[in-house]
Amino acid sequence: MDHATQWLFFLAPFLIFATVFLVAFLGIRASVNRMRDSLTSAVNSKELHLRTRWGTVDVHPATSPDPRLAKIMIYPGAAPLESETSSYEAELHLLNREIKQASTKYWTSTPEQIVWEFYQRELPDWQQEPGRKLVKEADGCRQGIQVQTVGDRTIIEIAISTSTLAAGAS
Repeated sequence: MDHATQWLFFLAPFLIFATVFLVAFLGIRASVNRMRDSLTSAVNSKELHLRTRWGTVDVHPATSPDPRLAKIMIYPGAAPLESETSSYEAELHLLNREIKQASTKYWTSTPEQIVWEFYQRELPDWQQEPGRKLVKEADGCRQGIQVQTVGDRTIIEIAISTSTLAAGAS
């Protein structure tokens, strides 16, 4: 084996790896750029539509609040966080799962601890989760309330979610 053939034999695996890495990098970069463009155009409209080969994510203002949200107790005196949009809907289609969520946020100047104690007292059959969150399975969906402080406000997020197998999945 001559000297040039030895170098080619030695460098071939590195060249193959570099080529595969470059192709994968360029493919991922193109996908990220498409997603970034989609996200940038969605920021001002308060909507998000993301498509990948594994599934889709759609978040948009609800045309009308989900009636199941109205069944969840709202802290007395709490006001909607956003005046023009009362609630949002999200749909996630990932592989063979379909997850839908509707949520709305309220705010109050009442301290977070007082609001949290109110919900614990008024909803004793709800399960407590980390992060000051209460959840309950009811009406074929998972209901949730999360209480947190943002700035000088206490934010109360009320949500419902459902999870099912997508049509045609086995």
